[in-house]
Amino acid sequence: MKFFGNHQKQEYRKSLSFEIIFEARFHDILDIVTGIPTRFQSAMRDQGYPNFNVDVRGSNAVQGIIKQDLGEAPGLLNNFIFSSVDPNRPYRVTMSRNSISLDHRGSYKKDVDFKNRLMRVLDSFVDIYKCSKFTRNGLRHRNIANKYTTNNSQLNLSNIYSFPSRSVFPELYDGKIDELIYMDRLYLLQDNNVKVNALYSVGAVSGVYGLTQITNEPSYIIDIDCFCEANIIELKDVDNLYEDFENIYKNAFEWSVTDELRKCIQ
Repeated sequence: MKFFGNHQKQEYRKSLSFEIIFEARFHDILDIVTGIPTRFQSAMRDQGYPNFNVDVRGSNAVQGIIKQDLGEAPGLLNNFIFSSVDPNRPYRVTMSRNSISLDHRGSYKKDVDFKNRLMRVLDSFVDIYKCSKFTRNGLRHRNIANKYTTNNSQLNLSNIYSFPSRSVFPELYDGKIDELIYMDRLYLLQDNNVKVNALYSVGAVSGVYGLTQITNEPSYIIDIDCFCEANIIELKDVDNLYEDFENIYKNAFEWSVTDELRKCIQ
């Protein structure tokens, strides 16, 4: 993808990441929701995700409609969640009838570890459920730059405005930002089968970001979602897609930041 250019990968001492997610989708596998995933749970325990939970998706109103129109439809909206117990390594595997994902919340720098974990999870999933192909694969990196992720308690909104590159927010460089409170921008890109949603925002934000609750905190958010909607049959193709997504993310991140921000995380 040429939009972001080709940048050399930088090694940063501090991580701005607050969440990484890889999701693979597939045609409905009813065995997942009509039975108990005991074999898959055993595989996930062996891989370091011993905590098990079932999350019923959808509002009560949706649940009521399903029960009325389709009967009880047990488990059709269930998410099966397998998570790690180490608070410093908060990985989570989520499986439903038509998707499986791995996510990590909080600061993160070891992308190779995430990929290795992902491929082991997918290998177990394919072996147990005989999934013949994936219809969508996506990798999303979510980053936030503020006083918590840079460990600089002196950062204010003016400092944060110096973090986005001119390419992302040229308005920040015209000298007329006194009235600015918050700004965001979404870039939708496509290169053959690969698509990218690149969302940027700058201003004061509130909420839970990764493992941190923040309130009205000046921040710069870089949210890069790369995905491919095509039939993928071999796991090696998922592996190759992952590498393509990582390269796009690397270029998008470097395209999005200034030297002022780089100095804060090097």
